[in-house]
Amino acid sequence: MGTDCKLGFDAWSPALRGEDLYESARLAAPHTAITTNADYVRLPRSRYRPDLINYEPAEPDLVRAVPFGTGFIDYQAFFAGLRDGGFDGIATYEMCSPTRGGGGQENLDRYARAYLAWMSERGFR
Repeated sequence: MGTDCKLGFDAWSPALRGEDLYESARLAAPHTAITTNADYVRLPRSRYRPDLINYEPAEPDLVRAVPFGTGFIDYQAFFAGLRDGGFDGIATYEMCSPTRGGGGQENLDRYARAYLAWMSERGFR
């Protein structure tokens, strides 16, 4: 395999599919140039069934961005896998979906600071 093309590998997609984040990241790490990170909560949805006079689960869950490290994605495992697999690329933070607290500058800055603090506490620069 040549080195002309590298991966942009993110945790959210395998996390949504319930994959092992450590193993996925470890295997992808040697081929990964960049990872873009954001954290989310899952919000289960339901649908009313008048014939049952009750609700039933509706798929898929709604996913909403939250401050980094407070969502369902196991970034501890993801970054451990990247590290153990030899990743030496760039990690970035993105806010590309609705965020709890809205899209105002103050809230977006709070989210970005949470990401930087999380990464710094774990020795990433």
